[in-house]
Amino acid sequence: MPITDEQKEHLTFLLETGEQLEAVQYAQESLGLNAEQALAFVKRLEDEIKTQDELEFDAIRVEHEKISTNLPRMLGMIFSTIGLILLGLGLFFGNREYNFGKRAERISGKVLAYEKVINYDSAGRPMTMFAPLIEYQLQGKTIQYHSTTSYSNPPYEVDELVPLLVDPAHPREPEIDSFFDRWFLTTLLSFIGLIFTAAGYVIMRFL
Repeated sequence: MPITDEQKEHLTFLLETGEQLEAVQYAQESLGLNAEQALAFVKRLEDEIKTQDELEFDAIRVEHEKISTNLPRMLGMIFSTIGLILLGLGLFFGNREYNFGKRAERISGKVLAYEKVINYDSAGRPMTMFAPLIEYQLQGKTIQYHSTTSYSNPPYEVDELVPLLVDPAHPREPEIDSFFDRWFLTTLLSFIGLIFTAAGYVIMRFL
């Protein structure tokens, strides 16, 4: 007598819950089998369930192994991608700064005063920074510039002369001619980019 999906589902439930005897009795009553036939039928069904469970376990294990194998590669690619992006940004800002230096005029300016700027550290604590107010002469005009760069300690004395770079096309946008003001961002982005790129390579190559 053919077994229906409902009967097979109920027998499977009984076997999975450890009710083998009830499964044999149910097979006898619902399928019209004698005790020997019902026992053999339930045994075959139990073997099928075990085989299916083993196949499902093997599939899960294989998938887990794939994930474990690919995880270092994925992490390495993420680190390398971030590193290359940062290196690209460093190259962009570095190239922009280089071109600015080529077309800019070198002049001197005088520090008139410092403006206090409140910043916050990583813990959310306020820090007092100092941004210089610089006065300079260009094209017969006296111009004052509020620096967009602030310092934890004033790097110059008031009335001290500081070197400036000024693009004649944008005379009100000078730049202090120091390594920090010109190349800090480029150096920082490139350094972090190199670390991330190298870390990505090591992860993909050795893990």
